[in-house]
Amino acid sequence: MSSLFGCVTHKNRPNGHTARKTETETVVKRMKRAAKGTVFALLLFCAVAWCTADDLLGLTLKPETPTAVPNLVGRNEETVAEYDWLAPVSSYRYDSAPAGTVLAQDPVAGSLRKPSGRGTVTVRLTVSLGPALAEIPDLFGADAHEAAATLRGLGLAVEEVRLPGGDAGTVARTDPAAGGNAEAGETVRLYVYAGTDVKTVAVPNFCGMTRGEALLTLFRAGLAVGDDASSAVLGSVVVSQSPAAGSIVTAGSRVTLIFGTNDPEE
Repeated sequence: MSSLFGCVTHKNRPNGHTARKTETETVVKRMKRAAKGTVFALLLFCAVAWCTADDLLGLTLKPETPTAVPNLVGRNEETVAEYDWLAPVSSYRYDSAPAGTVLAQDPVAGSLRKPSGRGTVTVRLTVSLGPALAEIPDLFGADAHEAAATLRGLGLAVEEVRLPGGDAGTVARTDPAAGGNAEAGETVRLYVYAGTDVKTVAVPNFCGMTRGEALLTLFRAGLAVGDDASSAVLGSVVVSQSPAAGSIVTAGSRVTLIFGTNDPEE
């Protein structure tokens, strides 16, 4: 106390300018801390977003471990979709296997392959288009021997059926008919005229006969047995025949017989 009138002076009390300076420094420090927190939160958000995109889009930040390629041969091409990490590249060819069947694959089953940057493995497939189809040409009036050679040249088997009338040795029709399609190896029936001066026979109905009964009936009718008679087994009967019962053919013509058990429960 140094005043005559008793006034007290506080030497340590800060003046107004100093107080404002201290308050400003405090606010700046708080702003810096807040800015650091915001930057950290933004970096964390970006990292999480990238990892999520990696999972959803198949992007990889590092190489994946090698994966064994599954066996796809013999399966339908559509089943490859079960493996969402496979990227199939398919080529096609005609084959006896049903259309869509995988015939070959590269890499082969069991091969270890490391996924690409998008998490997929490329596999090249050879897929069947099914049996090749041959179009039956119009052979009406053609020489029977030449017509048979033409059909065999298309990869088809030929069964000749003799018909009475017409010009002997010429083709009357085919089954399947001209313009139709047949698979490679399928049998085409070639109906050939035998001329007018020939003996004709009406084809009996063989359905329900045993092999022994059918052979005896064929012999009595003056007909020959077709190649499919060997399909008969013990207890079987004729379930199908060609030509159909009642057809008029020349004597000595072959009749194809199909045998089965004819059991309705099967």
